[in-house]
Amino acid sequence: MTYKELAGTLRQVAEGGAEVFYRGPIAKAIARSVQEAGGWLTEHDLADFTPEWRQPATITYRGHDVYTVPPPFSAFQMLETLSIMEGFDLRAWGHNSVEYLHHLIEAIKLGSADRLAYAYSDGVPINGLLSKAYAASQRARIDAKRAAVSEGERFDRAKLAGQIIEGHPAKFEHEQTTHFACADGEGTVVSVTQTLGVPFGSGFAVPGTGIVLNNILKWMDRDPESPNVLRPGRKAGTMMSPTQVFRDGAFLLSIGTPGSYGILQTQPQMLLNQLEFDMNVQEAIEAPRVRVYRDRLVDAEARIAEDVRAGLAERGHQVNVLDDWSWVVGGGQGIRRDPESGALMAGADPRRDGYALAI
Repeated sequence: MTYKELAGTLRQVAEGGAEVFYRGPIAKAIARSVQEAGGWLTEHDLADFTPEWRQPATITYRGHDVYTVPPPFSAFQMLETLSIMEGFDLRAWGHNSVEYLHHLIEAIKLGSADRLAYAYSDGVPINGLLSKAYAASQRARIDAKRAAVSEGERFDRAKLAGQIIEGHPAKFEHEQTTHFACADGEGTVVSVTQTLGVPFGSGFAVPGTGIVLNNILKWMDRDPESPNVLRPGRKAGTMMSPTQVFRDGAFLLSIGTPGSYGILQTQPQMLLNQLEFDMNVQEAIEAPRVRVYRDRLVDAEARIAEDVRAGLAERGHQVNVLDDWSWVVGGGQGIRRDPESGALMAGADPRRDGYALAI
């Protein structure tokens, strides 16, 4: 099957660049079709868009430099989770043990509460959120023997009894998604996560262009009490978290995943699998995972040992068992470089469509 209209659009962009897309005939076609369908997007909206070069959000983790996208993306939740976990002896607990998973789940809840409170504000206290002192204060909030109550992945005005509230990072201020990664022989690595929001985006195609418009506004809320309420001029933040890790200034690892709000939970699990438990990139992607929801609900792939799932239940977690391999916990893709030889290894997730290729 060929898509002649889309091919024509891509040819225009290749020849005319951003100007064609945001201010030329493609922009006019997009705005006209949206307005004819009763939407709000105008030529002025498209013409006003300008890309911004941003500094990445970053932490250190046991001698590694971990970089990901900054606000308005919510990837800082994933970094905060890693920083909280850095203070525990994870190797002594063992991979996917009761102790390990309990503390990971609780760290995820703390990071999620901060995302819901701060990610959608005009001035995200990113330095405080990612400081080691703040991670220590958050770590101290974890009850080692009892599951805490979480608000969940999205804002909900109905609060639960004993629900985890956000921390206070300002006090530490001064201290359908696809992911792919590519590396060339000269050592340049590109990590990309992109999304239409849901399959076929908003379900709206621009006549004559082959373009399907995305559904990113689904990340915002219509509830006026939500800090993420839909309003004009706001840049939509998403959970996409393409990540690169360096050691001693040299590239070590690129990892990313689709998975909606679960991205922010899948990413730290894949990273910890490699940085703590010495798995190669394919092993780290394939290892069984969990996903945390509202209250004390946790999805767990069935490959996590039954006695471990029972141990989590004893601590108050409501464990829902998924299939052995479930798309619910993402679909990671990654590249890792061997520090000694410089050889690259790629990994792809069997939970979803994905391939590792050398050309």
